Amino acid sequence: MNRLIKKLKDKKFQIEIIWCGLGGIGFVVLTGLIGVMGRSHYLIQRDIFSLNKWDDWNFSGTINRTGGIDSNIVEFIFGFIITAILIWSIKTYKKL
Repeated sequence: MNRLIKKLKDKKFQIEIIWCGLGGIGFVVLTGLIGVMGRSHYLIQRDIFSLNKWDDWNFSGTINRTGGIDSNIVEFIFGFIITAILIWSIKTYKKL
């Protein structure tokens, strides 16, 4: 438990968590922009910052008309994990 508290106070770890969060948000925005190709307009407020799409913790999600999952939280978690794996692999590579 004491190691966890030390890890949370580490500035490098805090910066990595911020980068993972930005990676998750970036992935949500990117998938939103890719998903807009079939529509004539894209509203960031409605498509990304709508709390209805962030509040859906049902990981099966609501299937929308195009067959995709209509939940931003699933895409955010995926982007967060991918960014964390990239950070970990870069750190491991630098240690070689």
